[in-house]
Amino acid sequence: MAIYFLQVLLIITAGSLQKVDGKYYFKLDKSINSQQEKKIFMLFSFGILILVAGLRSYAVGTDLYMHYAKRFIQISEIDWSQLPEFSLTSTYEIGYCIFTKLISQISANLNFFIFSTSLFIYGAVGWFIYKNSSDVKMSTLLFVLSGMYYNSLSMIRQSIAISIILIGYEFLKKDNYGKIKKYLIYSAFVLIAASVHASSIICILLILFDCLEFKQGHIVISIIVTGVFFFLYNQIFTILVDLFGLSDRYDEYSSNARESIGHINVQSFSSVLIIFLGFAFACYYLVMNKSEHNLIDTTDNENKTSLLMFLGMLAFICRFMIFKANIINRFSWFFIPFIFILYPLAVKNIDNYKTRKSIKFIIYCLFAMYFVMMTFRYERTFHHTIPYEFYWEIEIDYSKIGSIFK
Repeated sequence: MAIYFLQVLLIITAGSLQKVDGKYYFKLDKSINSQQEKKIFMLFSFGILILVAGLRSYAVGTDLYMHYAKRFIQISEIDWSQLPEFSLTSTYEIGYCIFTKLISQISANLNFFIFSTSLFIYGAVGWFIYKNSSDVKMSTLLFVLSGMYYNSLSMIRQSIAISIILIGYEFLKKDNYGKIKKYLIYSAFVLIAASVHASSIICILLILFDCLEFKQGHIVISIIVTGVFFFLYNQIFTILVDLFGLSDRYDEYSSNARESIGHINVQSFSSVLIIFLGFAFACYYLVMNKSEHNLIDTTDNENKTSLLMFLGMLAFICRFMIFKANIINRFSWFFIPFIFILYPLAVKNIDNYKTRKSIKFIIYCLFAMYFVMMTFRYERTFHHTIPYEFYWEIEIDYSKIGSIFK
């Protein structure tokens, strides 16, 4: 597990070194302002994340070990004409099968598949942060410390779909495209993502929220919706999966003992808290207590803050449902990346320097404690990302891999 702490340390160091008169100094609260500094930091930080993920063995990540390794071998051995049938029998969406087949056409080596998917996933996340965050160091660290990095080492298919949505979001922001054009382009990305992971279809809601302006009344509405959804979960969930055509995909999860029930413990409470605080800070500093620098009706790095507020609301509502049914928590991963943008945006709007610095320190401490707890106590069983092993430490037995996971 030391490698995960090492990469966090390297990211902190890269974002804290400041050059003055030819000498480098370590300044923890340093801001990365210039485009050149941002590019260097993002390339270095996500280069590390890609290497750690891409050079891991197929035993790092529960879903990789249990499913995706086997499916990659199987897909690489069948013809293109057999993909539709394979998609039906394996319950893997056709888009994911095509994506996997394309990788296998370059190389049928399992390690190449792991590296390629890592490059795509973290490359997209890095690009999203670079284009949208007012503090790329903070957003990058929150991405790692929140456990989303751990999650993506296992849940590869959903992580690919999330990455496609994040790419599509860049087009949704572009008002100069005209509403019809940008909505059509974004919708195409949602459909592509849904062909990889069906639950991505929920992200079509972003078009609705893009047409609305987030106001103080929406804060009250979010509380009411959370309560209603919590107490009427079974009825609402059934309606939603039928509406989006996800009933076949989620029958298995609904009957799963772990996914169909809620979890109330230290881990679940902490995971809800770090998402809630991001939304709560944003509500206070971007909506309720607007400063002269407030960005709720303006653009910052082409950032649509009102839309971000709605997405932060969805992230909180879906994550809160972990107390009722873990299956809804899976939807939260589509919206949590926007929390990593809201946190620094809210901090930036704090006028008082000492207050801003103190709150930023508290945020880092909370996320760091969550990361330590997840690493030492939960990751071994949640996603099996611990122990970490490089691919050359475990020899792949291709003669058994197709049968081991059956």
